[in-house]
Amino acid sequence: MSTQSAVFSNQYGKVILTPVTEFMPVSRISYEKITQVADNLQSITDLEKVALITENKYTQSCFPMALNFKHGYVVLHNKKNMRQACVCSVKIESFNIPSGRLPHEEIESLKPSTQLAFAS
Repeated sequence: MSTQSAVFSNQYGKVILTPVTEFMPVSRISYEKITQVADNLQSITDLEKVALITENKYTQSCFPMALNFKHGYVVLHNKKNMRQACVCSVKIESFNIPSGRLPHEEIESLKPSTQLAFAS
């Protein structure tokens, strides 16, 4: 198993993702089937922080329906084959939103506007 951690950092902070499984087809990764998933669940707030720091580059947050989408886990995709990923432990080394917003508010503020402008 690859134990090479992936370190992400930007203006929001720093997070370290450490593989706890081998890379495998994404379709095989499941809360119900892989023990390491249950051992590495994160709160929605922490997953929002991870998304802001990683900008979802090669990462994906997964929310098991069995947990009513209240907790989730992070997978790291193989850069050479995006159809393969591994489950990771998460260590948020630092986190800060300069505006003082909550993580979900910051994510909402980053979404492009979906309002249509009509000429009069």
